[in-house]
Amino acid sequence: ALDRMYLGLEKYTELADIIRRELEVIDTEDVAARSSLLLRLGILHQEKLSDPTGSIDLFRQVLENDVANEDARTRLEGWLEDEDQRTPVAGILLPVYEQLEFWPQVVQCLEIQVASEEDRTQRVELLLRIGSILIQALGDTGKAFEAYSRAFKDDPENEIAQAELEKIASVEDRYADFASLFEEAVAADEELSSELLRDLLMKLAGLYDRYLNKSDRAIECYRRAVEVDVENMPA
Repeated sequence: ALDRMYLGLEKYTELADIIRRELEVIDTEDVAARSSLLLRLGILHQEKLSDPTGSIDLFRQVLENDVANEDARTRLEGWLEDEDQRTPVAGILLPVYEQLEFWPQVVQCLEIQVASEEDRTQRVELLLRIGSILIQALGDTGKAFEAYSRAFKDDPENEIAQAELEKIASVEDRYADFASLFEEAVAADEELSSELLRDLLMKLAGLYDRYLNKSDRAIECYRRAVEVDVENMPA
């Protein structure tokens, strides 16, 4: 009765306090009732108390109780387009989508995390996860190639990105695209160690020689590799 009265009087802070008190006494094993109260409180914070941070946390708690709660999930999804809230919300929704095996949405959340991640190592790991999901769960080799390409551009030394790109190139006959990535990497030679530059040039020479029938480019890449690190070149 009190909550209806406070709702009618638009006393939303008092109403929120009542719902919190109900949460304190409700049986923790009663998942449905607890989720319902948390959802009501979250909606109250979102729509009446102008408290996005509080409402997001409450919807998170709903999903911790009931991962399949569509109302809480839909409410959180509304913030994925919000510049300020999209990254924390993506972090909440990611494990939910993984449990539900909603793979396109998993990729969406990972992409949001990539966009906000400043650490190169962490960003590359996220891109590798995206590539793996795109291939294994969604069967999209085209987009997987793009994801692994971005990882390679961030870290040309990453062996996983190189290996996955080569696998796709062999299946989809994308050796020209694979070689273009190496060309772009070796063009930034001042940013690479001499060892990495040499290795990339040698791999690029092999691509041109074995798969692209461009012996002149293969010879040029090998020549550059020798000039970079002549002492450590194989005989």
